[in-house]
Amino acid sequence: MFHSLRARLIIMFSVLLMIPLVAIIGIVINVSTDVIGKLIRVSTSQTMNQYAEYVNSLTGRAEEVAEQVLASETAQDWIVLQQERKRASQTEFASNMKMQQYLSAISSNHSQIESVAVFFEDWYGIWSFNDEYTQKDWYVAYQQDRVRWTPSHYDRDQPSISMRTLPINSYIHPLTQLDTLTNVGLIKVNIATEQIQRPLDQIRLGDTGRVYLLQSDGKPVLGQDLAQHLPVLQSGLGEIETAHMAKGGDTVRIVDGKGEPYLLFYRKLDAAGWILAGVVSEGELFGRIAGIRRLALLCGGVSFLAAVLAAYWLSAGIAKPLSRLASSMRWVEKGDLAKAENRMPGVTSRYREVDFVISMFGRMLARLREYIELEVELTIRRRDAEYKALLLQMNPHFLYNTLEAIGSLAVQGRDRDVLKVTESLGLMLRYSLKLDSEFVPLQEELKYVRYYAAILTQVYGERIHMSVRDETGAAQARVLKFILQPLVENAVKYSMDYTEKVEIALTVRPEDGGLSIAVSDNGPGMSRELALQLMNMPAADRGQDILNSEGRKIGLRNVIARCRLCYGDGFRLQIESEPGAGTTIRLKLPQGGDCDVSGYDC
Repeated sequence: MFHSLRARLIIMFSVLLMIPLVAIIGIVINVSTDVIGKLIRVSTSQTMNQYAEYVNSLTGRAEEVAEQVLASETAQDWIVLQQERKRASQTEFASNMKMQQYLSAISSNHSQIESVAVFFEDWYGIWSFNDEYTQKDWYVAYQQDRVRWTPSHYDRDQPSISMRTLPINSYIHPLTQLDTLTNVGLIKVNIATEQIQRPLDQIRLGDTGRVYLLQSDGKPVLGQDLAQHLPVLQSGLGEIETAHMAKGGDTVRIVDGKGEPYLLFYRKLDAAGWILAGVVSEGELFGRIAGIRRLALLCGGVSFLAAVLAAYWLSAGIAKPLSRLASSMRWVEKGDLAKAENRMPGVTSRYREVDFVISMFGRMLARLREYIELEVELTIRRRDAEYKALLLQMNPHFLYNTLEAIGSLAVQGRDRDVLKVTESLGLMLRYSLKLDSEFVPLQEELKYVRYYAAILTQVYGERIHMSVRDETGAAQARVLKFILQPLVENAVKYSMDYTEKVEIALTVRPEDGGLSIAVSDNGPGMSRELALQLMNMPAADRGQDILNSEGRKIGLRNVIARCRLCYGDGFRLQIESEPGAGTTIRLKLPQGGDCDVSGYDC
């Protein structure tokens, strides 16, 4: 392609125009990408830092409240009374009321705290007076893993019914009797999820980007749906855990399974151990840069197209006809003369050198097409004659062997067996005289084999056992005529001289849309060299050697030659045999049984 005149002209004009343009575009894109990209990253990082400081303030306030409650005289007196009452199996309502008032006062003095609850061992909570909390996820997580900050949840142990319907995040602190330093329960400081969620929802990262507040294991703190960016979050958290988490916050570039790049902005919160993660598509975040890049590429594309059109206009008079002529020659090289003629350029003048070359090549192409068509027709006729000669050679060979067997029975005085053999032979001859088609239904060919098996049974008695299995069901398959009986006859012939009990098995079954025909015997087998010779008979000798064999060894070779002549490349032959271990000959006929030789009724 690049050696043609047209290609050289197009490349020359394109290079001269595109080199300075590409240099300018590259400089503009690189500078704008660096400047705008840094501004966007800094702005996003600052916004997330502000939110992280806000959440750290909330969590720090909750921890201070828990410490204040623990250190208060009211809480310590309540613990002592509850321990005494528990030993007496009684409940101290007055101290509970005093404790509730104290906790309500603490919540009122801290506007960011929704409520404060205490839980005495696994006995009851201060607001609900039951032990349902011991079954809650937050309680189990604290008892098992000491998880102090809970994800968003609902809690019935609240001062009012309205509070029980609002989601909360909580800080869990052990309730300890300071005199004995004995852990007697839990302090639960609750923050309304809305206080954490509302400012988080105001952070915008493009149109589809989102900011998530996650636990250290990647689960949402606020009940956010992670499905939109779950693969990016999973990949990003694993990477920042191993490489960046020590810095406290940074940006990671992640490419998802579809090849789309994302930016993951993250911050690790101090007290709660939460992770603030913002996910946004890189292309969306840098939309303005992409717009500049598209504009620059559009200008470059228009300029490139203008250069190509100019070169095309200059080369149309010379390069175009030569290019089409070269394309036509390539199709001639591939053997497709029809496409070669379609690619031939038109002749506009007899005096131009290019038009003269085109005209002479067109004449040569037409004569070449005539010669090829003539050769194809002669080849088809020759293959047709070889096929019919092979078919005619088959019937006298079998008839000779059968008449020889009848004569042997007559000499032995076995008149009844002679009658049965003659009857079976008559049925076979009737089948042989049907010359209307070279292809017959599979069932008729199997009947022909069964007639032959009946003749063998009468002649040899119990020395021969033959089984015929048809696994094609009700399928109306058609096969080439007279290909099964010669295989069986060949197997019987060689097995009779080798073993006292001859076992022959004929199996027909569908395979890969076609038919698989297998004939197995327990005869002497054949050498690997002979098997390879039969499977790799040269195409030129497939029928000619059999025609020149003067009747010797024509059974198996005849079938192979006829199948290859008729089915062509769709026919497969497989021979499995070892000396002394029997032989299996497998014919694989193509789907539909279509004949490859023109002129046959298939």
